[in-house]
Amino acid sequence: LTGEEIKAKIGRGEPDYYIRQGSDIFLFEFKDLVISADIKYSGNPEEIKKGIAEKLERASSGKRKGISQLLNTIKSISSDLYRLKAVDHIQGDEMVFYPIIIHTDITLESCGVNYFLNRRMMELAEELGLSNLKIKNLVMINVDTLIQLQDHFKDGKLDLRNCINSYLSYISSDDSQTATFPFDEFIKYYF
Repeated sequence: LTGEEIKAKIGRGEPDYYIRQGSDIFLFEFKDLVISADIKYSGNPEEIKKGIAEKLERASSGKRKGISQLLNTIKSISSDLYRLKAVDHIQGDEMVFYPIIIHTDITLESCGVNYFLNRRMMELAEELGLSNLKIKNLVMINVDTLIQLQDHFKDGKLDLRNCINSYLSYISSDDSQTATFPFDEFIKYYF
């Protein structure tokens, strides 16, 4: 379902895209953004983290972005809003959430960005009382990667769920270098 289709049923707080395969729910947020040069080249890891969080977690104005939007959607679905509003009929204890951010800035493909944002998302999930839900690790995907692979998904050469699960399995290694590997690099080797 597109965000527009969901918004027509629930009002505000919809993801940009929603796909369900069995009990697996893939939630997509699209972010057309650029991390500014003063943040990227600051040389200060804390400034870089703060700049990324400002773009993909919550703006200084308090507006939800990226991971906060995904968690808000997860909260809505897990509280049966989607079932009650006839968006989808899935039951609460069956659900496995796959939060995905599609982005436009190649900077976000750097090693460690997905790792950092996933840790922030899991901390926020705990604060929101969502830690009892089955929430998979965040996956950051560059829109160009999706465009390059679209025919392979369409033809069935690639399956989104298998690609994401393989990636999540790969980054769950105890090796810190593997844990910080970006999806966009992984999928090239996977394919």
